[in-house]
Amino acid sequence: MNFQDLRKYQKNEKRSELGKLPDTFYEEVQEYCKNLEENKDFPTLNNVVAIVERIRHQRFIKMFNRALAYLYHNTQNDNLDDLSMFAPNLISSEVALFRDIVKGLLKHDHYVTQECKYLKK
Repeated sequence: MNFQDLRKYQKNEKRSELGKLPDTFYEEVQEYCKNLEENKDFPTLNNVVAIVERIRHQRFIKMFNRALAYLYHNTQNDNLDDLSMFAPNLISSEVALFRDIVKGLLKHDHYVTQECKYLKK
C-alpha cells in the first residue's frame, strides 16, 4: 500500500458503484499508517487518514443506497444470504454491516406497513 494506491482507490470510489478494494484493504492501510508514524511522516499520515475517511464515507452511503434498492426490488424480503447482486465489491468486513443495514430497513418497513394499511407490504 502506498499513497498512489490510495488515490487510485479514492478515484474509483467517486463512481456511482462500489469500487473494488482488496479484502485486506483496512489491514494494509493500518500497516501503511504505522510505517508513516514510525518514520514521523505526519503530513502524509494526515492525508492518508483523510483519504481513507472519505473512502469509508462514500462506501457507507453506497451500501445504504444499495440496501434500499434491495428492500424495494426484493419482493419476498427474506433471503439475506445472497446480497452480492445488490452490493457487489463489498469486502469481507463490510458484508455484515450491509446485512445489518438491510435487516434494520426491513424491520422499519415492516413496522410502517403495519401502522398504515394503505401501504403495500
